[in-house]
Amino acid sequence: MASDYTWSFTTTIATPTLPPLPSPIPSPSPSPTPTASGTGIIYGFVNDEDEFPLKNVSISLTGTNNYSESTETDEDGYYFFENLAAGDYALRASKSGYQSASVDISLDEGEAYEVKTLMLEVSVTGTIYGYVRDIKGDPIENVRLALKGLKTKYNAKTAADKDGFFEFNDLDADTYVIKAKKKRYRPAKTSVKLEEAETQEIEIEMNKVTKRGIILLSKKVK
Repeated sequence: MASDYTWSFTTTIATPTLPPLPSPIPSPSPSPTPTASGTGIIYGFVNDEDEFPLKNVSISLTGTNNYSESTETDEDGYYFFENLAAGDYALRASKSGYQSASVDISLDEGEAYEVKTLMLEVSVTGTIYGYVRDIKGDPIENVRLALKGLKTKYNAKTAADKDGFFEFNDLDADTYVIKAKKKRYRPAKTSVKLEEAETQEIEIEMNKVTKRGIILLSKKVK
């Protein structure tokens, strides 16, 4: 007799549990490259009075957003500044032995501005020189001398040599006060009015004193 039952079987296959995948390690992002403050350029040349290029002229540029930069001219007298934002700038050229020159510049965005060739003239200055002597006319050495310009406020110091000689150079037109000091001598002071490019010779007289302040060298009183 045939069976009326049908057998069925269900097989369950377990799905294996996989370990979690590691989180991807983020790649380091490169540091952003600083962007230029602008795309403008200022350039030019510096010559002397004879129109020959001047090398090693100090060029300073100040302006927009507290910008301040400096450079020097090359053997062709050439200089340039780049990455400049639009705005107003002041350019100054200076070199020892020459008078400085300056120019104001208004720069547009992305403009390449060529400065008119700057001509630096040789600086014309004056000199004060002379001797420090006692009242007998003998030189006094190692006297400390200090010079000050009343208008220019220029200050300089030097000392007299064994012949009492001293010298102050590179002086502009002004009235100068010169003070002379040396131990056991009364301080001396004199003033000199100097014109442009003038040279003047002067003599400073100093009296020697004792510790009590008595003048040892004195002129005869008639």
